[in-house]
Amino acid sequence: MLPEGVEAAYPTVVYMPETRTSMTWAAPDSLENYVLVSSNQLFDGSWEKPSPLPGALSDSGDSNFPFFMSDGVTLYYANDGDESIGGYDIFISRKGEDGFLQPQNIGMPYNSPYDDYMLAIDEVTGVGWWATDRNRIGDMITIYKFIPSDLRNNYPVDEEGLAAKAMITDYRSTWEEGKDYSDLLEAINEIDPDKKVKVGDFRFALPGGRIYTSWDDFKSPRAKELMEQYVESEKNFADKLSKLARLRDNYRNGNTEASAAILKLEKQIDADRTTLRKLANEVIKAEN
Repeated sequence: MLPEGVEAAYPTVVYMPETRTSMTWAAPDSLENYVLVSSNQLFDGSWEKPSPLPGALSDSGDSNFPFFMSDGVTLYYANDGDESIGGYDIFISRKGEDGFLQPQNIGMPYNSPYDDYMLAIDEVTGVGWWATDRNRIGDMITIYKFIPSDLRNNYPVDEEGLAAKAMITDYRSTWEEGKDYSDLLEAINEIDPDKKVKVGDFRFALPGGRIYTSWDDFKSPRAKELMEQYVESEKNFADKLSKLARLRDNYRNGNTEASAAILKLEKQIDADRTTLRKLANEVIKAEN
C-alpha cells in the first residue's frame, strides 16, 4: 500500500480514510524511535514526502498503529512511553490548530500491563475492536469487540469484581444482563472488508456534521462556483508544499543557495493557507 521506497516501522498498520487521499503509519526517526507520519496524495496521483504528525504524540517511547475516526480529528494510537501502564498502551488525541493535543491514556480495560496495540471503531455498526497480547494463546494476539460509550464511567476502587473486569478475566461478565447481542453480531459478520468504496471528487466539511464529496451535493450554484475555486487553490497549495519539500531536501544536502527560494515559498504558502480558509468560509456561507 505504501509508495515504493517509503520507510515504515515493522510491524505497523497503514491508516487510509475512505477518500484514499492520505495515509498515516509509523516510521523510524533519526534516533530509530517510531513516530507517526503521514502523506497526502497530490493531484497527479503521486504522494508527497512523508512528514511526522505535528504535536505531542511522541514525547517518549515508540508510537505506532494509528486509527482516525471519520471526523479526521480524533486519533487513537499505541505508545510505550512514560505514560504507559506497561508495554504498548492505547492513547487518544485530537487535532488542534497547531497540531495534535496532549494525548491521554484511555485506561483499563483497554490497556493493561501487557501490550495493547490498536483500537478501531466502526461508526456504521457502532462496534469497536482492540488488539492485545493479554489472554493470548501461544504467539497469537487477542482481538476483543466492544460497544463504544460516549461517556467514561469511573468505578470505586472497592467495586466488587472490578479487578477481574479490568483484566477481562471473563469477557461475558461485561455483558448487560438479559441483553441480546445477536443483531449486532450479525451486522459485524456482514461487513465486507473487500467492498469497493467510491472515491469522491473531494471531501469538504460543513457545519452540522455534513460532508460533501461530490459536485452534485451542492444546492447553491454560487457555492459550487466558489468550491471550484477552492479545489483549484488547494491543488496549487499542494504543489507548492511538494516543491518546498524538495527545496528543503536540496538545502539539507548542501545546496545553501536554495535558502532564498525556501523563504519566498514559505511566505507564499502562509498567504495561500489564509486564502484557503477564507474561500472555505465563503463556500459555507453561500451554501447555507
